[in-house]
Amino acid sequence: MIPPIFTLLSADATVAAAVGSNPVRIYPFGQAPNPPGYPYITYGVITGTPQNKLDGTPDVDVLQVQVDVWGDSHDSTMDLAAAARDALEPHAHMTGMGPFQRDAETRSYRAVLTFDFFLNR
Repeated sequence: MIPPIFTLLSADATVAAAVGSNPVRIYPFGQAPNPPGYPYITYGVITGTPQNKLDGTPDVDVLQVQVDVWGDSHDSTMDLAAAARDALEPHAHMTGMGPFQRDAETRSYRAVLTFDFFLNR
């Protein structure tokens, strides 16, 4: 029930060049190592909603996914965020960008992207 975020991002040449290959620095929320190595991406499902219909059970689920791009510079973070956007948009509807901020504790740069995935059951 989770969209193939890792597969889609790691298959994109621009994203893969930025996040490396051993390890690939794309992690589900809460699973990035400490320290993670920069840049990296975290992702997770925010909400999931079945597409209910009047006759029968739903055949599609809509999953809202948050993708966070982390980096050690503004430019590298924004470049990777653009690459992640371009890799995911053919497969999902982008519904939001931002906030773009800097973490007070780690001083990491962060860009937040949200997408809606429509998954057939």
